[in-house]
Amino acid sequence: MTSASVNFQQQGVAAQNVIHLTGPRTAFPGSGGVYFAVDSVANNAVTLRMLGQQLGIGQPPVSTAGVSGVTFTVATFANLIDVASYELKIRFGIDDANFFRSTVYIYNGVEDKYRCLQDAVVFNVIMNAYQSDARSEKGDWAMKLKNYTRKYESALSRVEVQWGSIGDAQESTDLFSANVCR
Repeated sequence: MTSASVNFQQQGVAAQNVIHLTGPRTAFPGSGGVYFAVDSVANNAVTLRMLGQQLGIGQPPVSTAGVSGVTFTVATFANLIDVASYELKIRFGIDDANFFRSTVYIYNGVEDKYRCLQDAVVFNVIMNAYQSDARSEKGDWAMKLKNYTRKYESALSRVEVQWGSIGDAQESTDLFSANVCR
């Protein structure tokens, strides 16, 4: 997607951001629009891909003839990701100032264990996003907040951070050996 008026790179759009295309209605019918992942950015152009898919998989957002006057939004959760990552680093003793406790020293060979740490970050971000937007304890937002809070707590209980190139450089860190933080 190209834009004559928006320099995506200068606006901070980056790979892995999500773009929401909502107009024109003839190209994106319905009330919700369509979501795509940003694959790459170059000044006034972004390359889009289907969410959760590699580039080139699935149908393009619009016909090959193209569409003009596209209305879109690029939302970022960068601040929430930073807060969630910091909270989990404190909780599990991950310290980038100490190589042997740094993020690069985390063993990620057992994908399920490493994925639990990633899930905890993702669910924390979503939980905090719903928490900041929930207007009351009733309704759809409150239900989603409760759902993602449960998912976060479940992922947190499964996290086991293993250290070193094969995961046995030092004792692993889990919820029971982690730091207590608020």
